[in-house]
Amino acid sequence: TSKVEAPAVVELSGSSDEDDASEEPTTSAADTEGKEDEEVVVSRPPDPPLSVRPQGERYNLLRHLDCSKPTFVILYHVELATLRMLEMYKAANPDRPLRIYVFMYRESTEEERYLTALRREQDSFENLIREQGTLLIPREYDTARDAPSRFEAPVSTRRAGGRRSNEEQQAEDTRPQVIVDVREFNSELPSVVYKRGIDIVPVTLEVGDYVLAGDVCVERKALDDLVGSLQNGRVFKQAEQMLRHYSNSVLLVEASGRTNGSSKRRIGVGGGPFQGEMSKRCREIRSLLTVLVRYQPNLRIVWSTEPQATVELFEEIKFGKEEPNVEKAVAVRSDELGEEGSSLDDEDSGGTVSGRINPAARQMVTHIPTLASGDVDRVLRSASSLLWLCRADFNQLTDCCGGNHLQADALRTFFNTDFRAAGGW
Repeated sequence: TSKVEAPAVVELSGSSDEDDASEEPTTSAADTEGKEDEEVVVSRPPDPPLSVRPQGERYNLLRHLDCSKPTFVILYHVELATLRMLEMYKAANPDRPLRIYVFMYRESTEEERYLTALRREQDSFENLIREQGTLLIPREYDTARDAPSRFEAPVSTRRAGGRRSNEEQQAEDTRPQVIVDVREFNSELPSVVYKRGIDIVPVTLEVGDYVLAGDVCVERKALDDLVGSLQNGRVFKQAEQMLRHYSNSVLLVEASGRTNGSSKRRIGVGGGPFQGEMSKRCREIRSLLTVLVRYQPNLRIVWSTEPQATVELFEEIKFGKEEPNVEKAVAVRSDELGEEGSSLDDEDSGGTVSGRINPAARQMVTHIPTLASGDVDRVLRSASSLLWLCRADFNQLTDCCGGNHLQADALRTFFNTDFRAAGGW
């Protein structure tokens, strides 16, 4: 005995090559003149060809459908993929008649499998639609740049009739540059600067956020960031570091402008604690800002309402100044790291060893009057120990202070003063 597998697809084609060879229905009769009793024979057209295809051959099924062009398709074993291919064939050939019949027992496991496959297909489409609704939509950003604005200084007509030299003309043809700290790209200002026609050079800066020229450094603070920096004292150290390395140091404060939700138009500027509130917290913050202004009188504080206004301020500040040097800007280090890593590791050990400054020794020397954070590092790098520093004479203290006689005299007075006799204890 042999087991015969039932066919999956049975096709009854209404048109084939055999139709051309089949004869047309003809009626043969004898001459009516003498053979009226002779029988009339009518030939029946042949049955359409029957094609049986096995289950699972999807791509062969598509090729067979294009070749045979069936009119009727009978499915013995329902497979959802085969049914969808037949639907695609009908959708691609709407002019060809096609009827599909499915043999299936009612309320059987075969029917349940078919309905389960339909539900799984429907759930898949619903999941795709749901995921499409949560996908990120790509946005196209306008990267067009404006021509850089040029502030032309008046040229004396006594020099070549007011014509500019080749060096000046070449300098005008190049775009201005601004060195930007890489951490500033979280804000909107670098992109606005770039669109304005100014080239930006992203580097890692330890002092300042923007270097506009060789001697111009800008520290940008949002309003909330400024409040936090005033409370923890970080802005005082940043201002001191900028003024030590740059003659023109600017503290840029960007106020938070309120916008209209529908038109995105600015309807006001939020000044936060600087707007006029008289609460205790606001008074303390304004007092800290006053201390900063009095502590660093050479620090310029600039207020801006939006990034576009900030870029205009940058252009005015850069007017007539040379372009910044990237190597010099990167070489500027903050006071948190010692030079070449040499500092005191033990306050009682003699000589300086490589490593970071002993935090305990640094904290003690920081409280000495007239010593800033940079001066503390310089003094500790020059001294062998705290005991040596306390017993040093005036010349030795002068060498530790970098030749500053006033600072050396203040240190000598501080170390040699008996605070018990002076009533300080």
